Amino acid sequence: MLKKVVLIDDSEVVNDRNEVLLSNMNVAQKIEKFSNPSKAFSSIKKDYSKDSSDYPNLIFLDIEMPEFDGFDFLDQYSDWESGLSWERKPSIVIVSDHLFKDRNLDETNRFKSSGVVDHLKKPIDAEDVKTILEEYFDGSSDIDDRIIFSEIKLPFKPFIKLLPNFFREIQEDFDILQQALVKNDLVVVRQQAHKIKGVSASFYAVLQSDKATLIQDSIDKNKTNNLKQLVTDLEEAIRLSYRYAQQNLEVE
Repeated sequence: MLKKVVLIDDSEVVNDRNEVLLSNMNVAQKIEKFSNPSKAFSSIKKDYSKDSSDYPNLIFLDIEMPEFDGFDFLDQYSDWESGLSWERKPSIVIVSDHLFKDRNLDETNRFKSSGVVDHLKKPIDAEDVKTILEEYFDGSSDIDDRIIFSEIKLPFKPFIKLLPNFFREIQEDFDILQQALVKNDLVVVRQQAHKIKGVSASFYAVLQSDKATLIQDSIDKNKTNNLKQLVTDLEEAIRLSYRYAQQNLEVE
């Protein structure tokens, strides 16, 4: 069992989801979660300054986050940690919606000396975690309790308790997206679509994730004539998933 794992993702419910996953696998004695990578970096520095043995064994780092993203974190972290004498340097696993040709992100090659060891596509699952533990920590954990939730496939029953927070965060993000669309603020529309895509993927909400991806792609390709309809389609996907959760999983 690891001493400490740090989860960094701008979605609080994704951090909660990954905490449930790791807790049920008995991966670490302590799991810390941060939705703000700058605060995560400050906390790691503060803990180390108090006790040089108090640092995470493993960090799961999301890349695309607003304002201060994963690469900003790596820039500051690498400058700081290069002057330290680690007994064993923390391992950093990049988590992203995108897979790159190289198993480690090409863009993070310069951070390998700072501890970046691997890249995972969202969502993190038990097999991913076991692979990381086996490759970098000489150990593994095991858990298997799979269920199917309509368009949302949840690998572990404990995730069900997170569904109210999941839908609450999705709805808040969608409301921001809709308000931005009214203002024709496509930057914010894209940001929120990207977040909804990632959060939905982390809960295997395939329908929601696909609809959010279409919105993001339409903006990236500057083909926004059908954007309002795509947003309406995403709203309907959220509604369908929530209705199923109410009817079959007793989600209020």
